Amino acid sequence: MGFNAVQHMMNNLYYDSVELGIFSALDMIVPVDSREIVFSKTETFLQSSEEIEDHGLYDTEESKPFKYIPGYKRKIGLSSQSLEKKGALSKEIMLSAKSPISTPAKKKPDFVATLEKILEETYQSSLPIRITKIREIESGVKEQVKEISFWRAGGIYKVWMFKADPVETYIELTKCYIADKAGIRTGKPIGFVPSEKENRYQFDAALLGGVVEHAGETYHKLIHEYETAPELLLESAMFVARFIADCHVRLADTEEQFARYNVNIPVVTASDRIKKTLYAALAIDDKELLSAVENLVAKQMQYKVMSHNDPHTKNIITPPKVSEIGLVGMDAEEYAYIDWKDLGWNHPFSDLVDFFTHFLRDAEQCCVPYDYDFSKIKDAYIASFNKKGSFINLEMNESDLRNDALIESAVCNLCEMYDPSRKNSDDIRQKAIRHMQKLNEDLDELSTKGFRQEIRMIRKSLNDVFGDIEYIKPYLS
Repeated sequence: MGFNAVQHMMNNLYYDSVELGIFSALDMIVPVDSREIVFSKTETFLQSSEEIEDHGLYDTEESKPFKYIPGYKRKIGLSSQSLEKKGALSKEIMLSAKSPISTPAKKKPDFVATLEKILEETYQSSLPIRITKIREIESGVKEQVKEISFWRAGGIYKVWMFKADPVETYIELTKCYIADKAGIRTGKPIGFVPSEKENRYQFDAALLGGVVEHAGETYHKLIHEYETAPELLLESAMFVARFIADCHVRLADTEEQFARYNVNIPVVTASDRIKKTLYAALAIDDKELLSAVENLVAKQMQYKVMSHNDPHTKNIITPPKVSEIGLVGMDAEEYAYIDWKDLGWNHPFSDLVDFFTHFLRDAEQCCVPYDYDFSKIKDAYIASFNKKGSFINLEMNESDLRNDALIESAVCNLCEMYDPSRKNSDDIRQKAIRHMQKLNEDLDELSTKGFRQEIRMIRKSLNDVFGDIEYIKPYLS
């Protein structure tokens, strides 16, 4: 058994055959030899109360089922009932009966049985694993992802399933595998280990565990919890900056591993980013603007780190946190990454500025007005990078990076003006105007720092690209 058994069972798992729904009640009515029968909490249990009543399980009207309260354990006696507070993850109903039930168990769908066996082998569970729910979610990684909730040893956990393209999935899972082995909190592939001889994924569906098993919420949602405390939100963003630095350091020694497993890690240029976002959305290919931007970027320190390259606030996950006094909430100091498809070599500040740009847009939409000081984010990043990088001879000299963050901000705001995935016209217009204003602020400041010629070329190209867009015209010069 073990890994080989998991791979064998993955051959029988097909994404399209995995149906959405609640499954934990499918095998709960079983023959027993004692007076106690265990029922997992589901809506199906409540709906089947009449069937249970037919077996004479209720001695009084009082002992019939009532609406289930999550987090409690129910005992039904001969003529009384009691509630016992259990842990937040314990969701069982205990039923004492006058006689055993002989109703045969309902048959599980094959995909449920297969998933349960895969998870039991993966997590070496001595107790049976029970699939409780399957639903579709928006993960930020794929257009369609099925989230599979399961019960194991008193807890509810989750894995993600997505439809596998042989080449893309091999690359994506290999990136997760290596990042996880490097100590980065992220998704962990199930039933997959990269091969030096293969570059194709062999199954129809892919499963991700790791951080998604116990993920709390996205950082995007965490931001909305700080509506009246922006100063504390800024502190949480500093922890994200340290997390980004930690990832850069941990990925520094992984280049040979990616090469060994046939995964190319490209150098990501400003032109690549502009083409993928702005140009794709507007269906244009203006070479002069690309050239002008690359001339400005050439003034940066030409030092690259392996970067996530898409650290927006929905790709950063906050694990759940339990305090010393038992409070359960979202962790504002520990973070994890999902979605490695854009992994590549880039400037150290690219991830940092990209994160801050999305952070700022989210924060300004939901929080009270506040001056979010990027310098604190940058200082937290550099200090963490140098502290952790010192163990592998990595060091960042802040004096060499004097204007690099500002240049990155200009590139990022240009890319963020238009997004090919956005469809709402009002949303598109507001976002374009906002980032055009931010871009002008960056260009104005860069002009005072010795980059007048480069900025003049960029502004000329911006007039050529946006001159026909009425709501952008007022912001051109």
